[in-house]
Amino acid sequence: MALADRILDSARAFETDQNGRDASSPVQAAKFVRPESFDLASVDDVESTSVCQYTRSVPPGQPALMGSRLLARQPASALLDAIRSAPEGGGPDSPQSCLHDMYGDTAITLRLHADDFTPEVYVYYDWCFGNGFDDGTTRRELTLQSCLPLFGGNVALFSGSSAPFQRCHE
Repeated sequence: MALADRILDSARAFETDQNGRDASSPVQAAKFVRPESFDLASVDDVESTSVCQYTRSVPPGQPALMGSRLLARQPASALLDAIRSAPEGGGPDSPQSCLHDMYGDTAITLRLHADDFTPEVYVYYDWCFGNGFDDGTTRRELTLQSCLPLFGGNVALFSGSSAPFQRCHE
């Protein structure tokens, strides 16, 4: 019991985690939402990218951050290049295999750190429709090259629709 008390006493509430991510995000909304619009193609270079996974079972404004990680210089640039080269339109989707009034359990926000510009890209990946990267202007497909760098550390792909799950594990 003493160990449990010490652990509980060490817990702290936070607004922003060590990777610069907020405890909550608009991506938690019941239906898919789009980030503030920008053109991903206009981002020349990134210094780093914060990858943050949120549960979508908690309403926006309430803490729902499940995990985060920071991709530094080269991995962040490689991810940006992979997303930009992915086909437009989103996916992979298989809408015939699910309920059309549900929107998945988790989502990711990517905060790109480029000079004084820090836009966000939303990533939906665990449902049978609406999957892909969204910069608010263009939706792009999940590809193996763009999907694999998202997951690692405490950001995990542990469930979801078979099409994106298989794509991210090819």
